Amino acid sequence: MREGPVRLGQLGWLIPSASKEVLTESLRNLESAGLVVRTDMSRQVRHVGYDLAESSKLATYELLDPLAKWGEVYNVPRRRHPRRPVIS
Repeated sequence: MREGPVRLGQLGWLIPSASKEVLTESLRNLESAGLVVRTDMSRQVRHVGYDLAESSKLATYELLDPLAKWGEVYNVPRRRHPRRPVIS
């Protein structure tokens, strides 16, 4: 969300270990807390994007930037979790 609104499907690719239901519930909780803004991005087909609320951008960057710099200094690899199979 640092570069702008992100769709639910994009978040699924970025966080493959989280199910769609968990992502949706988490985004709703963050939205109700005022940390995330839900934006209608549709033209014809319904598309919704999520972005950081202005009030949370500064605080989030203050927390995450030092962690990102630490990871760069110590060359910490990003872990990718395999997507869990969907059980119906």
